[in-house]
Amino acid sequence: MRKETCSVCGESAPVSKGKFRFNQIGLPVVLLGIDLVRCDCGNTDPIIENVQDLMDAIARAIVSKQTPLTGHEVRFLRKYVGKSGKDFCVGIGIEPETLSRWENSQTPIGTTGERLVRVLTMTLSPSLKEERPRAWQILSDIHERPARGKAPQMEVDVRTGNVQYV
Repeated sequence: MRKETCSVCGESAPVSKGKFRFNQIGLPVVLLGIDLVRCDCGNTDPIIENVQDLMDAIARAIVSKQTPLTGHEVRFLRKYVGKSGKDFCVGIGIEPETLSRWENSQTPIGTTGERLVRVLTMTLSPSLKEERPRAWQILSDIHERPARGKAPQMEVDVRTGNVQYV
C-alpha cells in the first residue's frame, strides 16, 4: 500500500482513492477519484497531480455552463486569468464597486456582464482556446437566472477531467 507524509502531523499515512470537498478555490467543488492521504490524526490531504489542469477544467465548465454565473464563479474566473480587480474592471468597462458587488453576490451580474466575463476569460486563457469557436453558442445558451437557493455543487472527476454540476 502506498504511503505519503501527512501535512499536519508529519507521520506516514496510507493513500486511497475517494472524493474530496475542495473548498480552497472559493467554489463548491468535489474532486472524484482522487488519491487521498488519510492520516490517523484526522487530516485528509488530496494529491492533485496537475493543479493547472484542474483549474482549466473548472474554468472551462464555468464559462460553458448554461446558467448565470455566481459571484464566486466571477471571482474564480478573474483570478484564473491572473487579473487584479482593477485590471479586470478596466477590461470589461465597469467600476470596481460593481465588480465587488458581483463577486460578493450583492448585485446580479446581468446579461451583458455575463457575456463580457465569459468572453474575457476565453480570450485571456490560452488553455481555453478550444472554447473560442463555441463562444457564440455558449453565450446564446445562457438561461435566465435560476430561482434563489443553494448554488449547485461542481464535481470534477480528476481521472478524466469531466465536470458536472449537481
